Order: sequence, then structure tokens, then C-alpha cells
Amino acid sequence: MRGHSDQIDFTTLWVLVALFGATWLLWDTPIVYPIKIFVVVLHELGHALAALLTGGQVLGIQIFSDEGGITFTRGGWPFVILSAGYPGSLLAGSMLLYLSSRRRWGRGLMIVLAILITACTLVFFRNAFGVFYGLLVAVALWFSAYRLSAEINRQIVRFIAVASCLYALLDIRSDLFVAAPLTSDVVNDAEALSALTGIPAIVWAILWTAVSFVVLGLFLKSTLRAGPSAHAM
Repeated sequence: MRGHSDQIDFTTLWVLVALFGATWLLWDTPIVYPIKIFVVVLHELGHALAALLTGGQVLGIQIFSDEGGITFTRGGWPFVILSAGYPGSLLAGSMLLYLSSRRRWGRGLMIVLAILITACTLVFFRNAFGVFYGLLVAVALWFSAYRLSAEINRQIVRFIAVASCLYALLDIRSDLFVAAPLTSDVVNDAEALSALTGIPAIVWAILWTAVSFVVLGLFLKSTLRAGPSAHAM
């Protein structure tokens, strides 16, 4: 098995540039919408996992058609739970981006995603749209895993990863830097943390953005240098 090269894999670089560009151009189309909702699921799973890891319980998750979501928990460490959403969704997207550089892992990664969304739907989702979305996407992922080639599955996972990373960053900006309507009853993660800690929400927004860029940069660097060894097992 060969070690990772210090050389940049320019083929992977141009593929990722093309995917980022295509995702941006198709941002407000039905093509990207299901993936936006998928990132919302990842965001809420970040809260859920943090609750479980800190000794709490997950009472349920609701996913909404307007790209929103909420996780109901009991117990655990509120600070950790509230902090885990945005970093969790971007970390998941970044990991998928890196793992999808392994050419033979396409089908396996798709099966993992299919298991994840199936389990979430059956165990956590508590509203009609969330259940409908979960079941529909689960069927699509299982079909892709067993009916399409490993390479096609890999590229689909890569597209999901790129969109997840992009959406996670834009989600932080739109939710935390853009003021919510005065009539809105929605409290985002930064506002909830501000109420808990007394630290202004904008500070949490800046911190999460900085951490997100660092995490994404590290995974992109590893991904671009993993390409030459992607064929080795």
C-alpha cells in the first residue's frame, strides 16, 4: 500500500471546483433541495449525538420543508448540545468529501448513508414531512447502492458532500448573521447559546464560521492529496 503523496491531485481539484460551481448554480433548484434537507438532518443529528454522548436523551427530531429542524432532548449538557449542530453538519460533509476520494468506497458510503437515514426515520423523526422525506430518501439511497455502479455512487456521495459543506457555511451565515423577522418565534442555536452563556450571538456566529473554515480547509487538503493513493488498498 502506497503512502499519501505530497502532490496535489489536480484531477480531483478540478472535479471539486466543477461540483462546487454546479451546486452554486443549481442552488435554488429542485436538484439541490433534497440535499439541503439532508444537511438539516445532519445538523439535527449533531445535536442528538451530543445529547446522547453527554448522558441525555433524544425525545424526537422534526424536519420541516422550509429547510428548518428542531431536536427535542432531555438531560445532557446544554452547552455541548447547542454547540454541536453547525460544526456537526460541516464535519459530516467534510468527512464524506474525504472518504469519497477512495474509488472503491462509493457503494459502501452510500449504504452507510442509507442506514443512517433509515434509522433516523424509524427512531427519531416525529413529524409527517420528516418521516415522508426520510422514507423517500432511504429508498433512493438503497436503490443507488445496489443498482448503480460503485463509481456513480462515489460521485453522488461526493456531490452530497460538496453541497453539505457549502450549505453548512451558508446556513451559518443566513441563520446567524442575517437578522430574523421581529415576528419570528424561532430561536436559532447562537441565540440559545447567548441566552445560556450571556455571550452575544454574533460571537458564536464568528467562532463557528472560523472553525468551519478551518475544518473544511483541513479536509480539502487531505482530499486533494489522497487522490494518487485512492486506487491502492
